[in-house]
Parts: sequence; C-alpha cells; structure tokens
Amino acid sequence: MKYPTVIEITEQWLKIIAVKPSLKGQEIAFLITKPAGSLNTESLKLEIAKLLNELKLTPHPLIVSFPRNLVTIRNLHLPSRDPVEIRGMVDINLPRQVPYPKEDIISGYEINGIDEAGYTKVILAIAHREALTKVFDVLDIAGLLPDRIELSSQGILSWFLVNEKPHFSSGELFILLDIDYNFTDFLVASKDNLLFTRTISHGFLQLSSDEELQKGKFIYELKQSLLNFQSEESGKKPTRIFLSGAVEKIANIDTIISEQLNLPVEKTKVFKNIINSKGVSLAQEEDISKLSISSILGLGLDLHRKRIQFVLPEIQIRKNLKERVHHLFILGTLLMYILIIGSAIFLEKTYNRQRLLKLLDSQIQLLGKDVNELDSISKKIKIVKERLDTRTSALNYLDYIHKLTPADIRFDVITFEAASKVTLRGEALQMSDVFKFITTLENSGYFKNIETKYTSKRKVAEKEVAQFEINCPIILGKKK
Repeated sequence: MKYPTVIEITEQWLKIIAVKPSLKGQEIAFLITKPAGSLNTESLKLEIAKLLNELKLTPHPLIVSFPRNLVTIRNLHLPSRDPVEIRGMVDINLPRQVPYPKEDIISGYEINGIDEAGYTKVILAIAHREALTKVFDVLDIAGLLPDRIELSSQGILSWFLVNEKPHFSSGELFILLDIDYNFTDFLVASKDNLLFTRTISHGFLQLSSDEELQKGKFIYELKQSLLNFQSEESGKKPTRIFLSGAVEKIANIDTIISEQLNLPVEKTKVFKNIINSKGVSLAQEEDISKLSISSILGLGLDLHRKRIQFVLPEIQIRKNLKERVHHLFILGTLLMYILIIGSAIFLEKTYNRQRLLKLLDSQIQLLGKDVNELDSISKKIKIVKERLDTRTSALNYLDYIHKLTPADIRFDVITFEAASKVTLRGEALQMSDVFKFITTLENSGYFKNIETKYTSKRKVAEKEVAQFEINCPIILGKKK
C-alpha cells in the first residue's frame, strides 16, 4: 500500500504516521510510536524496516518532520523586497547566527510579510548538518529516501489549522504550546502564518512530576518566550493559548498557565477532526499521552502547504539520479515500442517500396537532364535577386541607424547579422538617453522586439557615463 507517510526521529521516540486520503476527509491508516532512546543507528533502521514491512506500507511521499529542539530559529528583518536580494542577505547572515562553520550548516527560510518599517520579515531555520545526516543515514540504510525534510513547528501549525480553523480565520494572535516528551514548542501564529517559535526545555517528562520547581521553571520560560516575541513584534499581544501534545496527564497545567499569563487557555484533542483513527491502538494511545504527534499529523494532513525545508545535497543528488533513471526507463520503453511498431510497418511495405524505388529511379534518369538545366537557371535567378535586393544590406541599416542616433550617443561596436539583427554597444551621457534611443529605434519601423542586453554606469575622466548593449532584430522588407 502506498500512503503519504511522515517520520519523526527524536532522541527518545520514533514516530511514524501514514495518512489515507478519502472522499469524506483524512483518515489515519497507521500510527507507530516506539521508544528509541536505547536504539543505535543500526537498530533503529532495522526497526523501521521491520515495521514498514509488517504493515506492507510503501511511503509515498515520505516526509521527515525535523524536531524543533534540534533547530535554531532566527527572525530577520531585511531591507529588501527582491527575492534574489533576500536570498543573498540570508546567506550573508547565516554564519553570524550560529557558531558553526558554514559548511556544517543546512538552512531554510520563509518570507513572512512586511514590517512597519517596510522591511521584509524572514523566519530563518538553521540545523547542524550532522543532525540531519543521522536521520538520512537511518532512512537510507532502511532503503528509504525522503521526499522532503520539513520543520516540525510548521507541522504543528498545520495541525492547529485543521483542528481550530474557525479561530485562525479571525486574524488574532494565538500562542500554541505543543508539549512533547522532553521539550515544548512555543509558537505564535496569526491566520496561517507562523510568526515566532522558541523551544522550552521542559516537556511531559519534567512537568508530570510533582515537583513545583519544574512547573515554576516552565512558567518562567513561557514568560521569557512571550517577552522575546513581543520584542520582535512590538505592540502585538496574543489573545488566547492553545495546548496540544502531552497535556492530559499533566495536572492543572491549563489552569496554571492561564493564571500566570492572564490569558484564556484551551486544550485541544489529538484526533478532533480526524474521521477515522482506527489505525491507533490502545498501546499507542498510552504513548500519545506522554508525547506529541501534532507535527507528524499536521505534515501528513496538509501535504501541499509550502513550508521551510532542509535540503541535504546527498538527498538531492539521489533524488535527481532516481528521477533520471525513471525517465530513462520510460524513454527506453517508449523507444522499444516505437521500434517494434516501426519494424513491423517496414517489413510489411518493404517489397512495395523496392518496386516503387526502381520505378522512380527510371523516371529520374529520364528527367535528370531537364532537372539539371532548371536547377542551374534557378540558382542564377536567386543570385540575381540577392544582388538586386538591397533592403537587407548592412550599409542601408547603418544609414538608418546613423539617421536615428542622437549626438549624445556614441557606439563602440556595431555588429550586423544579415537578415537577422544588429547589435549596438556603446555609451551615452545619461541612462535615460539610452531608453529614449531604444524607443526611437522601435518607432522607426526598421527594428522590432528590441532587447537590452545590459546597461551599466562607469566613470570616464571624472564624468559618469552609461554603457549599454542592445539587440535590434531587423524587420525584413522595410524600405527606406
């Protein structure tokens, strides 16, 4: 069976979910949760291969949810709206954000609107290459190649959008707290935009204990996270908190958070809007009460949302090779089919073609003399026409250009391709003179679809001049 499948490998747990699309909505085909803290890479890959084999499951596509606690997130405000410039600024900023060499960094980013100053807001996600490579090695040994590696925080947001869509349509700010086994993901979102995310190093393992100290530290981190967000987005205040993940077995956690942050808190149910969760066993329900599956649910339920992705070169190379092999297989099959059909047709008509060729050969011999004479006359006529037709003469077009060129434009190079185009390279006093000249050439009727190959400025004798190169396709048949 082929189902969209999401895998998340944390330090303590292996989580796998397969989602079955149906006419009524999304169904969970399989959900697997296994303790992974004691498993090494070899044991883990054997466990994954065994589970998928037992379920007879072929992941398609296979998505990896990369845990938020292994990722560094930075909110950047960049002074540009050009995507190319933004990409360059992100590359420049990367080494400044983490204490790793650039070659050890795998990153992804998402443009998240414009701030009050007109700067572009960017969420930058940075992961250490080694952490991603460990996941890739486990899946590779198990014979799996991930189609995408995506940030778990965005999977959590997708899950909330499925469960609490009416709330998110209002445009208010919400805090999303997803409590996993040993950490909590603190998110702030509005509509379908992830505005902020921060990891809190307290999860079910710490909060389920009776120690008030742990809950106190957790509340302190919550308040600190909220302050960090408000320093990024001054004047913006969330109106509600949603809790997900391992919340049912943490006593009074919603009440404590509501009192300390002075905001209404609402718990969310894991399978609130899932029409069928028969793939979840009682044992797995016990596991789910201690960890979060929000991220893998969200990534599995919403496959088409554009998210931050981490692209390992090894995976990209393997995917490209796989696609090429697939294309070559299809091409080879098609060529074989064409060859068989062509051979059959050829064999069927070979005899008739041979007779026809003999007949044509005898006719050619009879007509050969007349054809040669006509061909000679045709060549002479063509030569005469070419000599008489001066409309595409280089001199004519140089004359046209000379008449159309203003005094403040000078040419360094003029290249003429017969009956094709003229390339002009030179200088002007002002960039505006170049564009006026282009307009003059287009309105002359001698040229069409003029293309500016480049324009630039440089200083000559303390004066700034505009350099340019333009291609001017010729309109054939235009008379002087």
